[in-house]
Amino acid sequence: MTWLRIYACFATGIILTVACVTSEVSRLNDATYPAKAEDCPIKIFPSTTPDYEWEDIASVKAHCHGVVGRDGCVQEIREKACALGGDTVYGFTDGESGEVTILIATVAIKTGDAREKIGETPSKPPAAPEPSVAEPSVAGGCSPPCSPGYACSDGTCMGLCNPPCPEGARCNQQRMCEAILPAPPPAETPSP
Repeated sequence: MTWLRIYACFATGIILTVACVTSEVSRLNDATYPAKAEDCPIKIFPSTTPDYEWEDIASVKAHCHGVVGRDGCVQEIREKACALGGDTVYGFTDGESGEVTILIATVAIKTGDAREKIGETPSKPPAAPEPSVAEPSVAGGCSPPCSPGYACSDGTCMGLCNPPCPEGARCNQQRMCEAILPAPPPAETPSP
């Protein structure tokens, strides 16, 4: 292999790695917050809502090529959260389209008593680490685990829609309210 081919392969690899992650931001309200450093601390709740008061800022949809995979999507969402002034990411919804991983999450910011000021000690002790998927569920947890877009609350999977869905609707995996369709009538069986 000539040096020119080696250089071309190396340059192509760099271009593909840089171009492998894209994202779309959909603001959920008119509030804006000052951007934070690209590597700011972010609390992540992959399958639940935060364990403190929060306000949603935006929904981020990241598209990552197979080279960087889901980890690249998580990093992109973290960086977008910092740029939006957020400190929380929650409610991941995973998907795939060919070799592209798609990850959607909500970016939020702590509110009320939960907001920690820079340089101050947190007002409440840190939350216990979330159990990994491989660990068995604890007493009062949901078994089987809740689907994406739902969180376990007192042993019941609840939708993560914010605000909650009205009566006659349910929260789907994209965290959007959808009408509940009535069950079709039972099929009549012919009598012999």
